[in-house]
Amino acid sequence: MCCWWFPVTDHMKFALQKVYDAMPTPKRVVAVGACALSGGAFAESFVCAKGVADVLPVDVEVPGNPPPPLAILHGLLVVVRRKAPASPASMPPATMSVTVNQ
Repeated sequence: MCCWWFPVTDHMKFALQKVYDAMPTPKRVVAVGACALSGGAFAESFVCAKGVADVLPVDVEVPGNPPPPLAILHGLLVVVRRKAPASPASMPPATMSVTVNQ
């Protein structure tokens, strides 16, 4: 499992792909936070990719800047299939939802 918290720079693309290729199966990728999902404030920079999804297939996305600690734990439980993804209707308004990519 690979958890990514930061925007992906051009210098890190190769290293990140190399780490992903070296991981044993099943390969799981969790993108945590706005910077990892979309590049955040650095998205328009000339040295950044938009997000980790441009480099690796992301299994679970945990939004937020910064994401709440319980949302991160929920995302990790979802990726190892110990818990079902929560629907936005069943969550309190202050809680972030976790997105599962199939």
